Amino acid sequence: MNVERDQINITNFKGSFNTGINKNPNIDKNIETDNSKRVLKSQLSVDEIIQEKNVEIEQILNIWGLRPSGISYGKREEKKRDIEMWLRRFSPSEIDDAFLILKKIQYHDSDRIGTYIKGLSNELKNIFNNDFSDILFYPLGESPASSGGNFLYSYRKELGLPESAFPNIPLNKINLSGVKAIVFFDDIIGSGNQAVTFSKKHLHDIQIDKYYIALLAFEKGYKRLDEEKCFKQVIVHEIISEELRAFSNNSLIFPDEDIRERIKKLCEKYGKILYPKNPLGYDNSQALIVFHHNTPNNTLPIIWASDRNEKKPGYVWYPVWERIKSKESYKHTQINKSPAPLLIFKNVYNFALNEMHLFNSEAKKFAELWIEENIDKDFEIFKETYQFALNEMHLFNSEAKKFAELWIEENIDKFEMFKEAYQFALNEMHLFNSEAKKFAFEKIANK
Repeated sequence: MNVERDQINITNFKGSFNTGINKNPNIDKNIETDNSKRVLKSQLSVDEIIQEKNVEIEQILNIWGLRPSGISYGKREEKKRDIEMWLRRFSPSEIDDAFLILKKIQYHDSDRIGTYIKGLSNELKNIFNNDFSDILFYPLGESPASSGGNFLYSYRKELGLPESAFPNIPLNKINLSGVKAIVFFDDIIGSGNQAVTFSKKHLHDIQIDKYYIALLAFEKGYKRLDEEKCFKQVIVHEIISEELRAFSNNSLIFPDEDIRERIKKLCEKYGKILYPKNPLGYDNSQALIVFHHNTPNNTLPIIWASDRNEKKPGYVWYPVWERIKSKESYKHTQINKSPAPLLIFKNVYNFALNEMHLFNSEAKKFAELWIEENIDKDFEIFKETYQFALNEMHLFNSEAKKFAELWIEENIDKFEMFKEAYQFALNEMHLFNSEAKKFAFEKIANK
């Protein structure tokens, strides 16, 4: 990617993000008045302040595309509760600044990500002249649950490739004879450290062309990968300039220096508790990026930290956009003890369970607990519980759903029973509403 193209990407990227920048030169300049307002806020309870902010919360939900009616209603109500729980972690005098952070979150919905993937897929078609024979595709990372793995099906669909081009076999165990190139996928490039480390550890001895594809890349990380020459080519859809880091000196996110320093201190205050090694995001990325499927650890930890990810234990925190970190050890528990049909079923189920987006934590715990307690029991009982979990889940990750559907299509001759059970559950699936959630909670309590 040449310099001229980089500049174009950077320009386009600034326009694509909702940074909430106000062009009025007088905004937020009267710091003394602002401080006085914050003192008055401290005299109110957190609940009273949140109630006052209800209109602003509704506006933020609209910006994120969570409409007050239609199929996104259930998700909107859940996200509103997430916001309220998150705000209660701050003291009354901090809530106005917390709202400033909230307004600057850059949410990338599934439609936008679909556009990114389409554009990147077209670039790959140009690079390989639409001939992908003898080319393999992998997520960048040491496990299939790596962040790039969330998009494999979408790339496969856009490129029109067979399942064999996306092997679920570790690089060090696959036969690479005859392979012309390997393409690695990721969601975001931060400092470039992860990709450089992975390349030096796993790719150094592989003497074939290697390409690295990412949706987004910070400018410094992109340039570092170009300098390190770890890959033949690094291709990204959008390059994030220094101006789009929250606390850079020329930040367009918080352009006022006094406000920027005040919010930085707030993020560091909690970030040092939640994610001590990287209080402002992995490798000091200072990002405010959220994807519809997950939140990268480059984003400020106060946004994503929870007891289900890298947060340091010992401090209760509720995320506004949780980062889901897959538990690899769980996927292989007692797998060899299962009978053949249950083995196939369990493999697909575990993939879906680990990769789904925003699966209600209580319902997920219920399903995991059942699997743990019933792993060696007969298939019919397992099928019934799976149907319960599938029917009661909400926002089943589209990529996991597509993966399961594709598996059914390609393995119908091997497992007719699975197809019937899965399709039944899939047809009956509905958005997870308040009554269904209450039902799941009661199931957990009874356990």
